[in-house]
Amino acid sequence: MNFFDMKNKNINVLAGFTAAVLSACNHGTAPIEAAGAETIRVAIADVVFEDIAFRNCVTESGLKYADEVKALSCEGISSVSGIESLVELENLRLSNSQLTELDISANTALTELYALDNQLTELDLSANAALTVLDVSFNQLTVLDLSASTVLTNLNLAGNQLAELNLSTNTALTELHVRDNQLTELNVSANTALTKLNASANQFVELDVSANSGLTELNVAGNLLTELDVSANTALLKFDTRMNQLTVLDISANTSLMELFVGENQLTTMDVSANTALTVLYASVNQLTALDVSANTALKNLYASYNELTTLDVSANTALAVLNILGNQLTTLDVSANTALEYLNFNQNVTCTGVACI
Repeated sequence: MNFFDMKNKNINVLAGFTAAVLSACNHGTAPIEAAGAETIRVAIADVVFEDIAFRNCVTESGLKYADEVKALSCEGISSVSGIESLVELENLRLSNSQLTELDISANTALTELYALDNQLTELDLSANAALTVLDVSFNQLTVLDLSASTVLTNLNLAGNQLAELNLSTNTALTELHVRDNQLTELNVSANTALTKLNASANQFVELDVSANSGLTELNVAGNLLTELDVSANTALLKFDTRMNQLTVLDISANTSLMELFVGENQLTTMDVSANTALTVLYASVNQLTALDVSANTALKNLYASYNELTTLDVSANTALAVLNILGNQLTTLDVSANTALEYLNFNQNVTCTGVACI
């Protein structure tokens, strides 16, 4: 074989190889790799971390490669630059830090994010569709788009500056905490799986929870509510509606209630006869002229101070440990049956009968 024959043969071999590669690409299969080729992995030692504290937090795991990092818990962080290399990160905790921004667009495997007590003013979650738990409470967020977070089950946005919040796509939510914001309305009609809702310290004038029949805890204290219908929330165990403007409240359907807080409203009557499981009743600072607790034999703590009560019969409440009726119009009080009392507070001019009076 002469030189020209060898050259032509090499050209034919090269042409055949090229054709094979092009054919593979055209048919959507992976191109041919050289024998022994390996996927290139990023070593943690090669990742550039701007923040020393964050670098130390990552490296102290003792792992070699960036894609081995599944969970991180760091505090005192000012930057997470370099986190884009941690592509398999699933659980991220960055609480009590000084973060003003947080880019997690490359961390699409994230299922849990805790970034509470920072200084975040915005957060893009459009690439983090796998999130089930999100806690960014006590930041400075004014808006937050959760439309891509369709599998969220636990959401904590307390202590931000949110004026509105769209939860229509977050149908898997079971716990929602939005207290201490600037919300004037909250639509939870799509969130039928909710069991806990804390929407206290906002500016609601109304709230519809008729679709949330699975609620066991509801806190709407510190709003501007004049009425609230909880007839559909028969699973409620703990209900807090203090510091509103309620004049009436029907809890006859909430027979499972164990803790009820209705203080600092404008209630003139309070029927708790159906709530026989109550252990705590806080009804202070209202305008109650009467309060019948004869059916509430499980009561341990009763707060009814600063109302307009003239009489109060607690003879059936033998489990009482705390009784505060200061600031009423009682002239007599009989606590002789309440031998479990540890704390008793009443006006000095009341004639009290029982060991606890001493």
